[in-house]
Amino acid sequence: MRSVCGVMLVGLAVAAVGSEAQAQFASVRPGDTASMALVMQTPGSPTFINSGGQVNVTRGNTFTNIGRNFENTDNVLARWDEVIINGRNTIIAVWRTQNGAPFVQPQANFFFWRWSMGESNAVSFRDQITGINFVSATALLSDDGGQTLRSIVYSDAFSGSWTGSDPGLLQSGVGDGTNYVETRIEFTPIPAPGAAALLGLAGLVASRRRR
Repeated sequence: MRSVCGVMLVGLAVAAVGSEAQAQFASVRPGDTASMALVMQTPGSPTFINSGGQVNVTRGNTFTNIGRNFENTDNVLARWDEVIINGRNTIIAVWRTQNGAPFVQPQANFFFWRWSMGESNAVSFRDQITGINFVSATALLSDDGGQTLRSIVYSDAFSGSWTGSDPGLLQSGVGDGTNYVETRIEFTPIPAPGAAALLGLAGLVASRRRR
């Protein structure tokens, strides 16, 4: 009976991988870290809005303190993880202030800013993944902690493949009260030959354990 169940599980995994839902498995390394920051666009070397600069953040639902905001009035928090939404692998990253202060006050002496993820330490993928096809990138910005969001699609900033890094998109609204940024990068992982069934099976087993 065990061998029959095993064959059925592998068959289901192969079927899932061979269908439109081929990305029904996690592709990012467990426990992976990636750098996160908020950057001022100034002449010369980059200046950081968050006092910690590029901080390595471990994937998961827990926020990491990446330093104080530009005026030192609040902490800047960050988190990221890989999730699967409607069969599509997605990296969701969030930057926010702890108590709702803006990232930057209106009197700041620079004109542009951007978010940064993976620039000094990129997202790492499992050994069984041989490539990443980029699909889309969307940013959600808010001045009320994520309650009201404005959406920006910035897919043109990427090519057909993705290396696990997001340099962000320049924002001219310095001092506009923004205190929350969420980015969503959708992609399709390319498994090595013969690895797709194993990755799919691992996803099915994990799903059964969660239930």
